Amino acid sequence: MIKIEGKKFDWFGLTQILKEHKGKLRQIRMLSVNELKKKYKGAALGPLWALIKPTFTLFILWFAFEIGLKRNGGVHFINGKYTQFVFMLTGYVPWFYISECIVGGSRSIRSNKQFVTKLSFPVSNIMTFTSLSGLYIHILLCAIMYVVLLCLGFGPSIYNLQFIYYALMMYFFFLVL
Repeated sequence: MIKIEGKKFDWFGLTQILKEHKGKLRQIRMLSVNELKKKYKGAALGPLWALIKPTFTLFILWFAFEIGLKRNGGVHFINGKYTQFVFMLTGYVPWFYISECIVGGSRSIRSNKQFVTKLSFPVSNIMTFTSLSGLYIHILLCAIMYVVLLCLGFGPSIYNLQFIYYALMMYFFFLVL
């Protein structure tokens, strides 16, 4: 914390957010699960739609680039060659979470205005349970992506542990954003 003209200045607001979350972690978790249920309540397949929609998007992109445009050359790197599908898969799976957090976070206060107007509820908790509900889907998509990569011959390595770090850092970034 830095003092500017006698006032305390918090760089990211993270300490304020953590103070507001103190003692409310169970409530935030329950609200995030309810947010998922509410979001996919009208869908024919329910919460399963959260996994089918990105998978179908990736299938369409794969079909467009591999079959439609006949680009079988792949993507070349210094130490090898990857197919276009692997390159898109590892880029789009995090993008689905990023996109969900940006769009969902900006809509979260308006869609949950009952917490702001009728209850004494910290506003930062709204964005927290919204991004946490997106994190559940992101972890499931990453698990599916990892299984697909294992089936394509990309074996496990020590670098796979970076996923845990980057997933946590993405979550905290969108929490502060």
